[in-house]
Amino acid sequence: MVEIPEAKTIVRQAKEVLIGRIVEDIQVMNSSNRFCWMNKEKSEIENLIIGKKIIEIKQSGHYVRFLFSNGTEIACAEDIIYRYILHSELTEKNQLVLIFDNGYDLEIKVKLYGFILIGELDELLSTNKYFKFAYDSIDILSHDFTYEHFKNVTLFHHQKGSLKQALATEQHIPGLGNGILHDILFEAMLLPFKKISTVSDKDYHLLYQAVIKKVDEMSLFDGRDLQSDLFGEKGKYETIMNSSRKTCPICHHDIIQKSYLGGKVIYCEVCQK
Repeated sequence: MVEIPEAKTIVRQAKEVLIGRIVEDIQVMNSSNRFCWMNKEKSEIENLIIGKKIIEIKQSGHYVRFLFSNGTEIACAEDIIYRYILHSELTEKNQLVLIFDNGYDLEIKVKLYGFILIGELDELLSTNKYFKFAYDSIDILSHDFTYEHFKNVTLFHHQKGSLKQALATEQHIPGLGNGILHDILFEAMLLPFKKISTVSDKDYHLLYQAVIKKVDEMSLFDGRDLQSDLFGEKGKYETIMNSSRKTCPICHHDIIQKSYLGGKVIYCEVCQK
């Protein structure tokens, strides 16, 4: 799943190779996926994209946004694979391909589920609430992501629910999902199902610092080692709490994995409280 660190990596890499490129042709839904939510038909996409130049690439939460010279953009998020490849390397298992004027393609694949949205910004904001959540969110690594903002968006003042609910559900922080949640909570030494009502302001401040620290580290190292970048390379951040790890790197007790709130949580019951 592409989360904030991977989106930042894809955008940085894409800026180096795609800005100024002109789309000569497109391919749409070479492989059908009923969990790929695309808001336009192929003919509409052709009219909007073919012959247009990419002028900017941006990241909003976990959305990767490709902006074109005619005011159109393509915004993608969730379980997406982006690959910048030679046209000769193109596969047929994809949902959108942009074919450029230099012999290279941008291949976009939806694995489990994902959004591929095409249109002008106002249209996307008014028709897709999840995109709007991401667009309106404050970047975790910006100065505007203050402790007060963090408390407000995670509903700390309400004192309801668990830490996983606060951080990784209902788009409280778009792009902070189950994938990076475990390492953040391990850094803060807090359990995913710990009730907010039992967390002190001091510990919540430590959690805030852990969010910034881990997103910064993951972004600095080109994303997690569980995800691939634009060129098919794995990220260089070594994920601490992952499904293959058996023991805690600190206390060496067994790592626990179990289902919680519609997904798996991974934690150390000795180190995390």
